[in-house]
Amino acid sequence: GPPADTLLLPRLGSVGSDLVYTPITPCRIVDTRSTAPGAIPANSERSFLAAGEPNYTLQGGSATDCGLSGQVPAAVALNVTVVSPAAAGFATVYTFGTTRPLAASVNFSSGAVVNNAIIAQTPDPQQSSDFVIYTLAAAHYVVDIVGYFDTPAVSPLECVTTTTQSTAIAVNTAGTATAPACPTDYTAVSLVCQPEVIDTMVITMMAETSCAARNNGVATKNLFASQRCCRVPGR
Repeated sequence: GPPADTLLLPRLGSVGSDLVYTPITPCRIVDTRSTAPGAIPANSERSFLAAGEPNYTLQGGSATDCGLSGQVPAAVALNVTVVSPAAAGFATVYTFGTTRPLAASVNFSSGAVVNNAIIAQTPDPQQSSDFVIYTLAAAHYVVDIVGYFDTPAVSPLECVTTTTQSTAIAVNTAGTATAPACPTDYTAVSLVCQPEVIDTMVITMMAETSCAARNNGVATKNLFASQRCCRVPGR
């Protein structure tokens, strides 16, 4: 076997720490050109909400929930566009409630229209805003959300039982019943083996898909076999 100090990693990942990316139809959540505050002033910042809102009209965005109502993602995938900045400079997009990092998310020249794809972590626990835009030069900003990252959702298995296969077993003899195969994309999780008369029929063998019994009674009896089959929903 492996050495005692070998690091064993989870084969299927961790529900608690791994994140799953879900793409969505790009949807506008910020457009400062359509808001009362207008452009973000030079050398200042403004905070915004990214998910879980019924609409984003107060931020100049969509009048819909962008398909995110009720979602509290761990991070969001954004397309951030700077529009006609008053001078050359840069913008930094970062998590609300944290210290602004010394890094540029978008670099721009005066009067340009430039965009960049940004992944912004959201606060944990939730706060009044999700992300912040800092700008060195006064400029308008447009933000579209294109997807989000969150922990995997746990869904119950979808299970079915196959039809039952019966085998007639004569007196003082043994017989085998084989369960029908699981439907496509389903996996067998258990074999159901049932003698017609429990007192006089003795199960002599159990395999993955079949079982056998001996009939010690006074008349021919049946042995029944079926399978319980399951799959992850949506597969």
